Amino acid sequence: AEALVTVLGTKFSVEQMEGNTKVLVEEGRVKVQNPSLESDSLILTAGMGAYVSKGKLELLVPEPNEMAWANKKLVFESMPLHKVIANLSSAYNKPILLKGTQLRNEKITAQFTNQELDEVLQVLSKLYNLDVKETNDTIILFR
Repeated sequence: AEALVTVLGTKFSVEQMEGNTKVLVEEGRVKVQNPSLESDSLILTAGMGAYVSKGKLELLVPEPNEMAWANKKLVFESMPLHKVIANLSSAYNKPILLKGTQLRNEKITAQFTNQELDEVLQVLSKLYNLDVKETNDTIILFR
């Protein structure tokens, strides 16, 4: 086992990649324990995260919007459009592409709470005069 995770009534995510485990807590409490050293454990509360890699357990500060899948809240503060698109893609678990490079670094400051992906894309398309098209389950934004 890479990490031992005990649920203490909560909303959280566990990601495993190449022997590394990342745990993010949205709500409640989660205990994360290093399987190779029983005394090495952390109790995580809302907004906290932990990373277990190569037998080391570390506290992690989640990126903004990394918890959007759970709290349905996206906050963009002067974030380049290409990063906004990457955040949306991750939060809504849907491939989204931005065609063309002229808008890549346009900065956005916005907040979306409990909004469907379609609504968010509508706002972006109005702001930047973009067309939205879906092809093979991928959303494409272009001008």
